[in-house]
Amino acid sequence: MNKVLFFCFFLLSVSPIYSQNGGNQIFRNRNYMENVNKSINNFSSTDSTLVVNVNLLLNQVADKYILTLGVNQDGKSPNDCLIKINQRVDNFIAQTQKIGIKKNNLFVDFISQTKIYDFDVKSDNVQEIDKGFEIKKNIIINVEDYSNIEKLISIASENQIYDIIKVDYINDNVDVIYDKLLNEAKLILERKKENYLNKFNRKIIGNPRANDNFYYVFPKTQYQEYSAYGSSEINNYSSSYVKKIARKDKTYFYDGVNYAGYDKVINNANPVVGIQYVLNLTVTYDIEKNKK
Repeated sequence: MNKVLFFCFFLLSVSPIYSQNGGNQIFRNRNYMENVNKSINNFSSTDSTLVVNVNLLLNQVADKYILTLGVNQDGKSPNDCLIKINQRVDNFIAQTQKIGIKKNNLFVDFISQTKIYDFDVKSDNVQEIDKGFEIKKNIIINVEDYSNIEKLISIASENQIYDIIKVDYINDNVDVIYDKLLNEAKLILERKKENYLNKFNRKIIGNPRANDNFYYVFPKTQYQEYSAYGSSEINNYSSSYVKKIARKDKTYFYDGVNYAGYDKVINNANPVVGIQYVLNLTVTYDIEKNKK
């Protein structure tokens, strides 16, 4: 009878299973740990304690973005570099205002000023020579509308600014997100606890003890790459021929936190790349020992 009850409890506690078509991502290299599916740990118990675990994952769209662009300029003197780079940066800033970027949402960070060198080659004599200076700056922009990022990149290219350093994703209300996940976790926790108590005829005594682990994962750490192609081999290859290898493009794709092992994934069907929030909640209860 106990085996039947346990099997029913197992069926009730299993979460939905997520799957997807392999697609071309199957060409990427994987390590062993990537292929291990995580199981859901519903509870563990002894004759005097019950430990219940809840794991939640939230896919959250960012409230704003921080775009960082890199600008560099060389010249014969530091002053020459400054005049030219400032002109390009000022033109860029003026154009960004046309798409609604305010000046107080933009900051220009001076990075470095260095001397640059080249080689002067004369017959059998190669001499290193002073070629001038290079100044580097970063333009940091607070962007509230994601569609403006491509517009900013286009404006940057018109001013010979091609280095897209990074895009940071930001949420303003992390405390509200935590409260939302904690409330959701408490509902799942209560359901798991009641399932156990009812099916195994146990009784809680005293006050529970709880601990949680709350963290978030940014998109920049979640991109993977692969190369999908088929190649052939040349038999009887002769050294008199030149073997030219064709270019094989690499593909990059967003591969967020694996959904396996979570009791619930919130916004699991939202295709927008954002920040992923994880809450692990563990609660320990004292339970009344069974009478002998």
